[in-house]
Amino acid sequence: MPDRAVVFVDGNNWYHSLKNSGISSLGRLNYAKVTVKLLGPRQWIATRYYVGQVRQQGNTQLYAAQRSYILMGGE
Repeated sequence: MPDRAVVFVDGNNWYHSLKNSGISSLGRLNYAKVTVKLLGPRQWIATRYYVGQVRQQGNTQLYAAQRSYILMGGE
């Protein structure tokens, strides 16, 4: 039986790393293929994507941008 794996993605680092790598259309990236490539022979159980919540007070533009990104599924 192969090892099993759950992938945890730090959404903030993931987003900025992809953006800095020149990937402009983040919503078109096939996250399942990337995950399978990372896992190698391990059995893929799940992927958990998390981001820190931006506070509504203070930087309302950043809050709105994050909400829009999440609601659009990362496009």
